[in-house]
Amino acid sequence: MVFEKLKVSPLTRATASWANSVVDGLEQCYWLGKRGDPDYPFNLFYGLYGYFYYDLLVQGKKVIKDGDPINIYDIFEPARERITYAIDQAKVTSQISDIREKVLKLSMDEYGRVGVIIAEPIDEYGNVKTVPYEPLLRKVVREEIINALYGIGAVNVDILATETSVADEVDTTTASPPVTVVTPTPGKRIDTRSCYLATNSSSGEVWVKFKNTGKLIGKIYADVFKAVTLDSIRITGEVDEPLVLEWSGLSSGAKIFYVIRYKEVT
Repeated sequence: MVFEKLKVSPLTRATASWANSVVDGLEQCYWLGKRGDPDYPFNLFYGLYGYFYYDLLVQGKKVIKDGDPINIYDIFEPARERITYAIDQAKVTSQISDIREKVLKLSMDEYGRVGVIIAEPIDEYGNVKTVPYEPLLRKVVREEIINALYGIGAVNVDILATETSVADEVDTTTASPPVTVVTPTPGKRIDTRSCYLATNSSSGEVWVKFKNTGKLIGKIYADVFKAVTLDSIRITGEVDEPLVLEWSGLSSGAKIFYVIRYKEVT
């Protein structure tokens, strides 16, 4: 114990030194009891557990406890400003192709597919002229793409405007197979896109095919289905090859209705 030396035995003489030690010990006890005040704080504090009924401050600031509300407003605005500044100051070191001062353009093929051309060879060896990406990015995104999407220099993507449809009704009482549906322009091929077939027959089969190669476009079995719609097909015939309609085993006086959508390609 700290004050073990101050203990005395019976008949021990009380000396001035002993009395002074007792007073010093009392002084230590007195000031120890005042520890924890703002004027007399603990230098070091050790413990395993602690229970605080009210607030706990560390370096003058309250310690956050479970369930305490947290306000992030004070850090939200500075964080947003820093992030925005970092994005604005970011430098992209990659490169993009510049084809004869036309960096980006839209294209549409004969099938109505729209694509973005970002690079093309500028000589017979496939070499591409390159320039730093960052200044081109602003030009491309802010001018080329935005203008194309919002009507300035817009591309015509009306697929149906480039396609053709043929429709007719066939009376099997007066017609006999094969019936020519469509014949391509000389030197071209028929590229089919959709097919619709219908009949009022209660039996038999109806089909559309390319006349020479026999490529089947669509078919119905009248005893099961009276009509069929094939709205997403692409079957291409040979040059100068026509489409024909054929049938067999239909009911007497049956009629057939068809619609074929197609394009002519080289």
